[in-house]
Amino acid sequence: LEFRRVLFRSYPSNQNDPAYAQFFAQNVIPQAYSQFGNLYAYQVWNEPDDTAMANTVKYMDPTAYGNLLNQAYGAIKNLNGNQVVFSAGLVSGNMNYLQGIVDGGGLADVFAVHPYDPDPADPAAIDRVKALIQAMTAITGKPIFITEFGW
Repeated sequence: LEFRRVLFRSYPSNQNDPAYAQFFAQNVIPQAYSQFGNLYAYQVWNEPDDTAMANTVKYMDPTAYGNLLNQAYGAIKNLNGNQVVFSAGLVSGNMNYLQGIVDGGGLADVFAVHPYDPDPADPAAIDRVKALIQAMTAITGKPIFITEFGW
C-alpha cells in the first residue's frame, strides 16, 4: 500500500512527457510483474489513439506512445526475455498514428487492434477489417491480433 501511495504521488502528470515513459517502465512494469508474474502476454496501454479521449490520460501522441512502448518492452524483456509484449489495441484505424508509433521507437512482439467498423452489418465489413490488418502488418512487420471487437 505504501509503495502505491508513493508511486502515484510521484507519477508524472503528462503522459506525452518522456519522463512519463521512463517512470512507467521503471515503476509500473515491475509492480505489475511482481503482482502477476509470467502471463501469456502483457499489453501496454489501451487505445492511445482514441481521439475522443484526447483530453484524458488515455490518449497519447503517437511518438510519445512509441517511446512508452519501447521502454515498457525493454523493462518486460529484462524481467523475462521470453515474455510476449503486445502493443495497445489501436482503435482509430489511422495508419499515420501507427507509423508514428514505429517512428517513435515502439517495439512489440505483436501489435493489437480494435477494429470496430462503422457499419458491421455491411457484408464488406470483414473485408475492411482484413485490409486494416494487412496495412498494419505492412507498417510493423509483426503479427496483428484483434484484442477487442463487437458487432
